[in-house]
Amino acid sequence: MSGEDFAKDLEINKYALDMEAITIPGIYFTYADMAREAKTNVSEKKDMLTAIVAETNIRIREEASQTGRKLTEGLVTAMIDSDKGVLAAKKELRMAEADLARVNAALSAIEVKKAEIDNLVKLFCSSYYAGKEVKATGDFREESSQRYVRDTMGRL
Repeated sequence: MSGEDFAKDLEINKYALDMEAITIPGIYFTYADMAREAKTNVSEKKDMLTAIVAETNIRIREEASQTGRKLTEGLVTAMIDSDKGVLAAKKELRMAEADLARVNAALSAIEVKKAEIDNLVKLFCSSYYAGKEVKATGDFREESSQRYVRDTMGRL
């Protein structure tokens, strides 16, 4: 997911709302599929980390039993936590989790785009883009009723 492509996917052409509405499901699916892949990757990295920790634990205990070295659980835990393989696996897991978070943020942004398209359609349907400027006075109901009276009385 490049930033440039994502920025394009978030753009809204307010003069082609029909096309925007038509293309949003495909864009959403693309990012949802990326999220699925990222979630699978996180799961695989967690499994890999668990396996590496178990293997390291066994290796440390076997080496200690061969040398006659006494180990405490705290020492074993510290040795596992400082093992280069474990550290590398943890780093890969963090990177996978960051990718998942990034794609989930993209999905949220696409949902915001969908909501904004809906808002723009409502504005369009209410003639917001008709070029007619309306200045609010602060009391919308009074202003609307005055406009109604003026418009209907002008026809009499």
